[in-house]
Amino acid sequence: MALSGTFHLRRNGQKIITPYICENFCNCQKSEKYITTENPMPQRDIAKLIGTSVSTINKIINKDLGLKATKKKHAVHKLFQSHIRQRHTISRYFYENFLAADRWKFIVTYDEAWVYLTNCDRKRAIYYQKRVEKSRPIWLKECAESYPKGFMVACGISYEGKLKIRKVERNAKINSEYYQNNILEPIFLNDIPSIYGKQSNKNRTPVKSPDLAPMDFCIFGCLKRALGKRHPRTIEGLWKVVKEEWDLLSMTMIRKCLISWKIRCRSVNKQKGFQIEHLKNFKYGVNF
Repeated sequence: MALSGTFHLRRNGQKIITPYICENFCNCQKSEKYITTENPMPQRDIAKLIGTSVSTINKIINKDLGLKATKKKHAVHKLFQSHIRQRHTISRYFYENFLAADRWKFIVTYDEAWVYLTNCDRKRAIYYQKRVEKSRPIWLKECAESYPKGFMVACGISYEGKLKIRKVERNAKINSEYYQNNILEPIFLNDIPSIYGKQSNKNRTPVKSPDLAPMDFCIFGCLKRALGKRHPRTIEGLWKVVKEEWDLLSMTMIRKCLISWKIRCRSVNKQKGFQIEHLKNFKYGVNF
């Protein structure tokens, strides 16, 4: 506990422990057990519990315990030990064999995702209220319906361009023959050769790793954010605006996403397979 700075009072060469120092030390001890838990209590509640002020608790956190008063918990994908080991192993293998140097410019990644009518015409999550207003908020953000109308799309990206976006008919993934003939074969026989020529490599990104799959951590999010500004009312209208927004996705953004893919693989390996969402962007580019 960083209290050494409070013992600088001396008399005849001896340290003096004043009543203030004793009280501060006791407050630190009492506060620490409430602060250093997985789910710490609010500072106001801790102050009320031990009979001191919120500013004192804030000083204890920042100065005496050497902690940051506010550190946001990040939502992460649940990982089991088998997933962690797999991520640790595959992230380095995938980086060295498919992304290192300029290899990332010759790789194609694709995936599937659901899009719904509720992704469109999105309501903003904030509104502005007068300071003197104490009444019930007028603007409410209603929950989405339980079973929204939508469909699955399959699409992909590369350094040189985007693959054609395709709508997957209902139950198509259950019907492997349909999915093979209408989704996979056109991608490998038509889309990829049109960008790079004949390709034989069909490796997939590490499983159970949405923070390592570009379509998950970037592309589908950008697509759905763009859909939030559109106003289709039917499934046919939704498919029309999905194709339009897919065509409008910037290649600059896509290339930045692919570079981030490289950095994320390096970071996951550095973290030995554990989550990386809590790390700042500048920490992603670490050496092995």
